[in-house]
Amino acid sequence: MKNSLVRVVIVLGIAFLPLSAIGPAALAQDFLKDLTQKAAEEARRAAEQKAKEALQTKPQPAPASKASPRPNEPAMSDAALPSPGGAWTFLERTTPQAGGPRTITHKDQILERYFGPDERSRWIVTNRYLPADRLSFGKFFEAACMPDGTLFVAAGGLVSAGETGRPPQGNRVWYADDGIGVWRVDPDGRVTPFALRDPLRKIGGQWSTTGCNIKVAESAIHPSRWGGLAVSPNGDVYVSETEYHVILKLRGDGYVEHVAGGGENACVRDPWKKTKKPGYQDGPGRQALFKDPGGLAFDRGGNLLVADWGNCALRRIDPAGNVTTVRKGCSMAPDGEGKPEKRINYRFVVMDPQGLPVVGGSWVHPSVDIYSNIHRLHPDGRVEQLLSALKGYANSGQPRVEFLNGLAYLPDGTLLISDDANNLVRKLERGRLSDWIGASGERWVIDMDGPASQARVQRPGGLCAAGDGTVFIKPVEFYRPLRKVDGKTLAVSTWLY
Repeated sequence: MKNSLVRVVIVLGIAFLPLSAIGPAALAQDFLKDLTQKAAEEARRAAEQKAKEALQTKPQPAPASKASPRPNEPAMSDAALPSPGGAWTFLERTTPQAGGPRTITHKDQILERYFGPDERSRWIVTNRYLPADRLSFGKFFEAACMPDGTLFVAAGGLVSAGETGRPPQGNRVWYADDGIGVWRVDPDGRVTPFALRDPLRKIGGQWSTTGCNIKVAESAIHPSRWGGLAVSPNGDVYVSETEYHVILKLRGDGYVEHVAGGGENACVRDPWKKTKKPGYQDGPGRQALFKDPGGLAFDRGGNLLVADWGNCALRRIDPAGNVTTVRKGCSMAPDGEGKPEKRINYRFVVMDPQGLPVVGGSWVHPSVDIYSNIHRLHPDGRVEQLLSALKGYANSGQPRVEFLNGLAYLPDGTLLISDDANNLVRKLERGRLSDWIGASGERWVIDMDGPASQARVQRPGGLCAAGDGTVFIKPVEFYRPLRKVDGKTLAVSTWLY
């Protein structure tokens, strides 16, 4: 230790000597030393690369079945393990785990913070393809459904470490990441990858990049940056990227395509900076500009509507990719300037049964109030206000909504809203609010499945409704279940977790 300290002191002392005090011989010696060190480093890297290539080309013996980390953990087949070349394998949930609904009322013994209801909660799991003793997803970022009940969820997948052969990540004792992106959930509950990438993949040493016009598996897409998700009639998934201000299409053939926004260079990776270009401009998709785009919805003509939150506008992208503006401006009329209760909030957009766009959201007026407003936009330019609510809870008199976090129309024309902090899904009919799922004004609740009169939802988020009236409720928080409401009985069950 003493000799090491002496060497450090000597080196530091030499480092601060003027060049004239060191002399030409010493400088030459240092130069040769640097060359030697660099050559050794290059040789080491070359050897590592050669060894890596040999490992990838060498036939690998079939790995032994992984020991189960828990008594009831099934051994995983070799097909589910990563390939020797390092390719990521995303695990499907297509094998039934139960013959029918299961009731879960206990915490997981190992990860009690992360799995299962608390002592008062009750999950009635109607998806028979999910394991009953652990999570399959970490967080649901966005969700959208097709008329037949097929659900697409933007989420990060989780599996047991024993199922993949990969080590657990973070503070999870035996969970491993299983892909980030969009998963497809069939009406019967089968879960399959749709557009996923390795959750640990970096591009050029960066986590953040738009990553478009390439394979999804090679991109750096991340649902945490998405403001909306919609499914086209042909099954492609469109997402709005709020950080990079672009609209992307996740195609069924495994590619992520730049549709609009961000300018011509939106997909060009710059290793020195993030390629962001917000703004407001109509025109061909790749020349158009958005700012913090949010909710998405398809109209009857196949046009994609974009709630352009940052520009206070509703934009339209036609099938050819051209961008136009449906309406711009946050006020209903010139005399509405400065009236937050009349403000048009472009956070979410849905299509009503007549095919008209409806936009809404909550706007926080600092130190004043939270204004939750919903408006219908007519083709002649007229704006119809459907809801003007202040912060709080009230169905009669002055309507009050704690925070609006989702919109969806039922087939019968009823508009549903997620009232986040009130732990309610409410319905809006002819300007009047009423509770649909959840208890009136309860602020602290647990997740409880069962009949609509008994069910409870903890912080509901995005909503989507299928053609038969089935409604899916996306949770706001991590490690909470995605719920399903039966279109006929209104019984609430747990569909994904």
